[in-house]
Amino acid sequence: MILAGYIDRDTGDSDAIWSNPKLSLLQHSIEEVAEELELKPDWLNDGIKAYANLLPNDFRTRCVAVGMFGNLTVQMLGRRDLILMKLAAMRPRDLDDVHVMNPTAGEISFVESQLERISDTDPKAALRIQLYLRQTGSQNSTKRS
Repeated sequence: MILAGYIDRDTGDSDAIWSNPKLSLLQHSIEEVAEELELKPDWLNDGIKAYANLLPNDFRTRCVAVGMFGNLTVQMLGRRDLILMKLAAMRPRDLDDVHVMNPTAGEISFVESQLERISDTDPKAALRIQLYLRQTGSQNSTKRS
């Protein structure tokens, strides 16, 4: 989110939904980078994978290239999917991030279109998102789409 310019706060880590090779095979390199750059040992982690089922199956088609860093190719979730994940997490900092991102009406519509699918696997998450969107109304979205 920082690299995309959506937020400027320190997130403390980077989340990996998918990695090839798996992060577990890269652990030594991840620890070396952490030591060299004085980062937390878990600065790169795949804990977010527990929530990847909330993403639509086609989320990879909306990923955005961040860049190439040596042999590392980095992509990030598209805005719509990122907003969806932030709303699913529903932590105060995630909601702050959504507010700062100022989702468009189209982005909010995308999230709303995913609620039935999400409800099949995580009804509580779907309900929380629905209630949040209802409570905030158009405060977090602009009229552009």
